[in-house]
Amino acid sequence: MIAYREQKEMSGLEGTIRQLEHIRSVLHKSIPTRLARSLLLLAWHEVARSLADLRMLSESQNQALKAQLVEHEALVREMYHWTDTYHIKPSLDHNRTLWRHASLLNDPATRKLGKEWITEHMFHNTDAIFHQYGFPPRDSFEYLLHDFNFTFDDNGY
Repeated sequence: MIAYREQKEMSGLEGTIRQLEHIRSVLHKSIPTRLARSLLLLAWHEVARSLADLRMLSESQNQALKAQLVEHEALVREMYHWTDTYHIKPSLDHNRTLWRHASLLNDPATRKLGKEWITEHMFHNTDAIFHQYGFPPRDSFEYLLHDFNFTFDDNGY
């Protein structure tokens, strides 16, 4: 049964192949060879125009990347100087002015990076600030509120 189906499918495919070969031969005879070759090949000026377009695109991308590089280098210089002004030097005085009194720059890119820098410092100094103001460490079992006073009356819920 399976062999019969495979044989039937093969004969159908062979018939399709014969039809396609016939169509191909008719088409090849109807088109002159010189015209057929000219249809398959591009003219040199079309190739040159395409290459010139690609060259112009590459040059414009190169200029844009160079401009972006100059902007990023300026951003790095500004951020270097900004962070250098707020470089934290070791001190035992907790009341000393540190990064908490930093001001942000005017440029949007440096301002954004400055906010990220301050946020990172806040995150990494959270435990020290809480300790400075008398809060217990996060991993301790001390409770902040040890005394509860509840008053119930008839007017309450």
